[in-house]
Amino acid sequence: MKKLRRMLLPMILMIWPYLFFLLMVFSDTNEDVMYAILWVYIGLTGVVYLANTIYAFVYKSERTCYELAQYDLAAKLIHIPFYVLVFGFGVLMFFAMVVPALVLVSPLVITILFVVDVCLMLTSSMYGASALIKAAAQRKVSVKYAVLHIVLHCFFLTDVISAFCVFFKMRGVRKREL
Repeated sequence: MKKLRRMLLPMILMIWPYLFFLLMVFSDTNEDVMYAILWVYIGLTGVVYLANTIYAFVYKSERTCYELAQYDLAAKLIHIPFYVLVFGFGVLMFFAMVVPALVLVSPLVITILFVVDVCLMLTSSMYGASALIKAAAQRKVSVKYAVLHIVLHCFFLTDVISAFCVFFKMRGVRKREL
């Protein structure tokens, strides 16, 4: 039960972006209701992201570095379909700019999609960054390794590759400690 409680916030972060699509599919056709749902979702998104960022740095367990790296990798992998959908929609909006009515709307939508993606990526990266900081403090990894992978966690695609590297490094460290 304690482990499930510790996994709650990372699990919420993993499913959070997909919740938006579910809300839109199952929401009422009334515009006022949809706007209300949208604003509540946006507000709760800030809460979820902030709570996960804080939780990543205050997280403690017997295997802290390994578990944080595990949450980091799981979130990165689960979010890949979301990023692909957002990218596809962004490309669609880019090509829609040939329609005069969408010339002003498309860049705004593309910018919003980019900001959403960056915020989600950085929030999930906090688990990897926290694992690296704690591992470097415990001398499980070098400071150079930690800094390199924290920087890699700040860019699309390299964040997933880095999450794999950090997870397997932490797994190796954990096996050596047993």
